[in-house]
Amino acid sequence: MKKFIKHRKNIIVLSRDTIREELFGSRDDMEHEKEVTELFEKRLKSALLERASIIIDNTNIKFKTRERYRKLADEYGYAYFIKYIERPLDELYDARSGEKWKSVIHRMLMEFEYPTDKYFCA
Repeated sequence: MKKFIKHRKNIIVLSRDTIREELFGSRDDMEHEKEVTELFEKRLKSALLERASIIIDNTNIKFKTRERYRKLADEYGYAYFIKYIERPLDELYDARSGEKWKSVIHRMLMEFEYPTDKYFCA
């Protein structure tokens, strides 16, 4: 994704992990999700108003969350699509250290609602 973004202007990448790291020094800090959500939403609406191209770089395991983004895209006159990227399990484990994360990743995989709607882009 970094190569894609490097050559384009006016692209804003929004990531809850990045916000966690920015605010609390670690993307693994899950103790402040309310603050992370508030800042994420503020940045998203600001980007929509700027008419920037927006990449939401989050896991978004639930259809409900993705549908909310789709509705915002419609409301602001944006095209919307989902790019689903599947990573090998060992990469997911390597991306987060500690036993705690293995159980979190496993739970997320079990709860993941795969994109199947017309907005899915392979």
